[in-house]
Amino acid sequence: MGNPSSIEQSEEEVLFKTHFAVFPNPVDQFITIQPYLALDKIRISIINTEGKEVKQTVKQNIKPGETVNVDLKKLPEGIYILNIYDGKNNYSTKFLHIDKD
Repeated sequence: MGNPSSIEQSEEEVLFKTHFAVFPNPVDQFITIQPYLALDKIRISIINTEGKEVKQTVKQNIKPGETVNVDLKKLPEGIYILNIYDGKNNYSTKFLHIDKD
């Protein structure tokens, strides 16, 4: 039986990592998203631990390897969920936002 306090990747997080690179983690100012495939349109949502969407942006015509930066400077420190919707599927992963100032 696994240790309940250990960090295990969910199936959803594994699926996310097969479609996107996200860095850095932890994040202080900007989180960078890099898709492995071309995407016509994506909706990027940042969700806090209470389930509230605290930031949203839409990007279009993204090429493979192109980077998308999301500004997180105004968000308080904490754990967040990054959700990306490509018109067909939702991809989610967790990240930690820290304030280095």
